[in-house]
Amino acid sequence: MKNFNYQADHPIPEPRSEMIMQAAYRMARVFVKLFSPYLQTAVLAEMVTQAGVENAEQRCKKDTPGQKITLSKLSLMTGTSTTIIKGLQKKPRQLGDYQVCAEAAILARWCKDPELRSMSGKPADLPIFGPEGSFQSLVTRQAGRGISTRTVLDRMIATGNLEIVNRHFVRIIDANWRFIEDNEDQFLDYGTQAIASLATTVENNLQHRNAPEGKLVERRVYSIKIPEKLQNKVRKGINEIVIRQKEELGAYLRSFEDTTLPENTRLIGVGYYHWQSPLDECDFYTNLTRKLYLASKNDETIP
Repeated sequence: MKNFNYQADHPIPEPRSEMIMQAAYRMARVFVKLFSPYLQTAVLAEMVTQAGVENAEQRCKKDTPGQKITLSKLSLMTGTSTTIIKGLQKKPRQLGDYQVCAEAAILARWCKDPELRSMSGKPADLPIFGPEGSFQSLVTRQAGRGISTRTVLDRMIATGNLEIVNRHFVRIIDANWRFIEDNEDQFLDYGTQAIASLATTVENNLQHRNAPEGKLVERRVYSIKIPEKLQNKVRKGINEIVIRQKEELGAYLRSFEDTTLPENTRLIGVGYYHWQSPLDECDFYTNLTRKLYLASKNDETIP
């Protein structure tokens, strides 16, 4: 697996444990790839920590109902310190509490801090470098000492938020940090709901791994032998087939609906998606290509 190695002093994991680690790392890469254009990785890590604590509490309530959930047990299950867990329990972080990124925090502080305003009440032009009251001090306070003033300045000029005036000062020309454009939020919302739905299927099938009758359908079909000149034709055909099947299944589900909405109803659905990816983008596809090639040479079938 690329860029992921166990430390030398760690015991060598048995194959199934290593496969779980590979699966977790694959999902972590997907998670970061989707959201890193909008949120700092540190923010994503904080969200994972909070979600991990909440999930551990839910598991304890389900597995040992009526028993007290101790900080020690939650710490053991999550690998999170009891101090952090206690803080999250005392005051769970709301989505609005997270710092989207350093640039957004800099703009917010610059606009809200009375000491950084001009006589007219607007955000003042700040000297780029200098002690308190400069752009440099603002960067240090909001982004940390490890991030250079020039790096932040160049990025925020490129995004259209700042401009340099009189060579030594910087001015806000747009106080809004625009990190989402062209309905990206709607695509992410809809797409991640689909991913979450698929995750419930995986979770269900894990629970019923030894009981086939309890499993939900989870299948894929793919080919690595489609010539590039035919990809548009194949894409169009896939869309037509999927839309036709979606309409058929929609009618099937509606035929069982109870319009009175009794309390014992539940959500049942089927997801569709068309996927394609460069074969060298992820170790999964590279390994899959190798397996399929070897199987085709030996007339074997890969599940």
